Amino acid sequence: MSTPPMNSDANRGAEAPHSRRPCAASDAAGSPTLSHLPAPTCLPHRTSWLFLLLLILAATVRAADAPAVNFERGNLQYEKNDYTEAIASYTRVLESGKISASVCYNLGNACFKAGQLGRALLWYRHAERLAPRDPDIQANLRFTRTQIQGGPPAPASRWRRALPRLTLDQWTVLTAVLTWGWLGLWSLLHLNPSLAARLRLPIVAGGVALLFSAMGLFTTWHDQGLTRHAVVVQPETILRHGPLDESPSLQTLPDGQELVVLDEKRGWFQVSGASRGVGWLKTNQVALLRP
Repeated sequence: MSTPPMNSDANRGAEAPHSRRPCAASDAAGSPTLSHLPAPTCLPHRTSWLFLLLLILAATVRAADAPAVNFERGNLQYEKNDYTEAIASYTRVLESGKISASVCYNLGNACFKAGQLGRALLWYRHAERLAPRDPDIQANLRFTRTQIQGGPPAPASRWRRALPRLTLDQWTVLTAVLTWGWLGLWSLLHLNPSLAARLRLPIVAGGVALLFSAMGLFTTWHDQGLTRHAVVVQPETILRHGPLDESPSLQTLPDGQELVVLDEKRGWFQVSGASRGVGWLKTNQVALLRP
């Protein structure tokens, strides 16, 4: 079995400077007055505030650097074949909110090495959503699917295969740009009708491009925002006819089976995508792709 390639990344944090102001102002020279006497509570008070400020700055810098530290720790643990600890380190990065294609990809690699094909496939699919044109992600995704019993899922429709590999944000930006461009051409035509012959082809071509982009945006949004995708993460998972332990078995699903969630009821998911049709399985037997 070939080994998925390893990807790495580096993050650097920046420390915020801090300043310290004098505690008391000096007075003009003169006869001794009460204002010239030392204030015994001023220096400790200002010192305590300064100490508190330093603690806050240190905690902020440490929190900012924690994802990068965990990411590098995960890389080192992966290189030492400590895949369980690498999975834990990459998971901490994701839990901190620092979600990226590199972290998902490396987590998929660690899961694959640990023999968790379902979770490896899950994180490769997360990485694919963030970087759909990355060749390493695509290669590992295809390879992992070939290792799953039952083979890869049914191929996507021709329309889906014809769509460029763009993220949801990229489809949104492209559609917005084409919309404004197309409206601009129409506005120019209404302001200067004499340009109708010259603008006819750009308006038609822009309209076709806008329609194609809008369909791509809707398809991607529906797939990632409305459709609940799931991956089986336990071996020998039983798909049943109903949401009960006593329901007859429909079929046994392998670790890594890709499904679509249709309904949820009392700790059970109704899913489609299995070779024998729609069935029910327990929610803890699958992992959902994040929207």
